[in-house]
Amino acid sequence: MITTIASVTGKHTAVHGYVFDIAALTAVLTTVAGAVLAYAEASRFDYLVTAYFSTANRLENLKPTASGDWNDFVEKCEAILATENTTWIAKWTKPKTP
Repeated sequence: MITTIASVTGKHTAVHGYVFDIAALTAVLTTVAGAVLAYAEASRFDYLVTAYFSTANRLENLKPTASGDWNDFVEKCEAILATENTTWIAKWTKPKTP
């Protein structure tokens, strides 16, 4: 929208006697918007890294039983992964608070 205004009014526009560069304003606003979006994505990835490391540690600490019952071992692995999946879904589908 700002770029459209800049193209219609010209590069420099006078408002209340002050002349400013709309192209520079566009660059500043684009940079600020990009920084805000990058921060939001970084916080999302921080959550994912923490959750994945937690799940990885739980899986690494899981040992098969001495009797070699692989069915029990696989069920425990699947339970850990199901818990991870459930927490991930709960995190991203929680309702927005006003």
